[in-house]
Amino acid sequence: MGEKGYILELNLTGKLYRANQQYLKAVAAPLDQIRMNAFKYWSGASGENPAENEYLFEGFVKVSRIVTLESIIDGECLVEDLGGINK
Repeated sequence: MGEKGYILELNLTGKLYRANQQYLKAVAAPLDQIRMNAFKYWSGASGENPAENEYLFEGFVKVSRIVTLESIIDGECLVEDLGGINK
């Protein structure tokens, strides 16, 4: 298929924050609604569609494994072990 891409396995040290981006959509709304949406976003309220969740991270990232998308599509699941190399 020739698909190019990677899936990274990460080790995180720091703060991970989950929010739902539905509360950030730019729509004409009363100021009180805009404030409520901002509060919901920053308080981590669940949205109607979990697919709209996003994650913000602050800290250190260590890439522990890289899997090629092509190997998953081909059913091979080739994994490159980085042996603790930080990226």
